[in-house]
Amino acid sequence: MEPKKQYLYLTAKSKIEADLINAECQALIGTPPDENGIVISERKVDVSRGAYIKNCVELIFQTESLEQLYRNIEAAKLYADDFRVSVMKIPGRLNINSMKVASEIGARIGGSPDLDNPKIVFYLIATTEQLCFGKITSESDRAWVKHTAKPHTTSSSLPARLCRAV
Repeated sequence: MEPKKQYLYLTAKSKIEADLINAECQALIGTPPDENGIVISERKVDVSRGAYIKNCVELIFQTESLEQLYRNIEAAKLYADDFRVSVMKIPGRLNINSMKVASEIGARIGGSPDLDNPKIVFYLIATTEQLCFGKITSESDRAWVKHTAKPHTTSSSLPARLCRAV
């Protein structure tokens, strides 16, 4: 039997809005995020309309070292045309050269990259504990942002992001 696919979700990290972030994750994914704002689940959710969930990444590899990740990518013979590799460090001060790592990963993926208009975005999430590599299946469209820039607000109006989450 084939192992079940896993999906990684990145969320906003705000102490003030922690309860709303947890509620959105609980409602859509079924579990709250960890302290890094990450949820890993077998449930695939379209997060395009999410207020606090930034994206959904279909996990391909989870490793503890870059060398192991590079070996896994080479062994899998990944191929994609018009792809880009993005790297997210959590915490941001993590001692990894994002540009170099993205370049190293991209060199191991067959096909042609397109950094400006990619059809597929491979994503590496690097934490102090592990490296999670996969491809983005959906991203928040952040449609609520345009409502925060309205010319008039009233003291009784709710913030757009809060409304979206509710």
